[in-house]
Amino acid sequence: MRKVRIIIKKSISILAVLLFVLSLTASCFSPYHNQEQADIGNGQSSENTDSVGNTKIVGNTESTTSPLPSSSLDVQIPGYTEKVGTQTSINGLTLEEHIITAAYKNKERLDGQSLIDASIKFPQIFSGLKDESIQDKVNAQIKLMAFYAVCYDTPDNILKLFDDVVNGRSKEIEIWGTNNEYEVINVTDKSISLGYKGMISGAASVTVFHDYITISLANGEIIPFTNYFSKDSVIKAIKAHKFTWLEGQYFPGGYKGNEPELIQEFVDGVNQLTGNVVNGNPYYSNLTIYNFAIDDRFAYINFAMSDSLDGYIILKFKLDDLK
Repeated sequence: MRKVRIIIKKSISILAVLLFVLSLTASCFSPYHNQEQADIGNGQSSENTDSVGNTKIVGNTESTTSPLPSSSLDVQIPGYTEKVGTQTSINGLTLEEHIITAAYKNKERLDGQSLIDASIKFPQIFSGLKDESIQDKVNAQIKLMAFYAVCYDTPDNILKLFDDVVNGRSKEIEIWGTNNEYEVINVTDKSISLGYKGMISGAASVTVFHDYITISLANGEIIPFTNYFSKDSVIKAIKAHKFTWLEGQYFPGGYKGNEPELIQEFVDGVNQLTGNVVNGNPYYSNLTIYNFAIDDRFAYINFAMSDSLDGYIILKFKLDDLK
């Protein structure tokens, strides 16, 4: 079963929206587009430093400009900010954290108005790869995966949505919030493995996710787990109970992970994984062999399972057990 993340686009009642606002667990990110808190405006940031540990602001800073009607095409209010923060060096690569935030609410009339509260975090390689074109490709893959994990769409489409909502061009009611964290699982001279974990809040639902990606540092391509071990070896390890069940609460509860019916579902879940590319993005869902990470000792595989309350299962394997 494909893991579905839905951005609910429909009119809702005042009560439903208020409940949604109260239910958001993500922080309240500035800027807010209303009269009580400063909106994103047209002032340019004076911060732009590459020093380790310092913060650069990419784009515009806050002002008290109010959202413009869709007819005001000559002046545009940016719908988000992107901040570049702390740098970290791992095995010869210097990574810097990027955080894109967008927050929008209409103070005058909540009913039938968009509400957005988003924070999207992802690393970018600052230095360490000799070929800049490969570095750019790897960075694009990392950013793309972050947006697919939290929004299930491309950066261009989501950032345009933020701008359209703020400037009154969106024809749909957008009511959602999202927040994520990322983990650099491993960096070698050949690849980088990352994990993205977080939640998406809609008007009446919350979806959690934990996705992985492994990217070649030689060509910038996404690597499937079959480059390291076969599906048959994964299934063999499952049948031998040589795995650790990390995530994916099984319904009904009370299972330990060694029950025959559960083992069979794990086997079926791995069997359904394919190398098919969906809309040009092989990690578009957890139905592929690309949603995995690897370090020096372990492999982490995410796959869809209908009986999981989260819609997915994550199993951890010792690499020695996958030979």
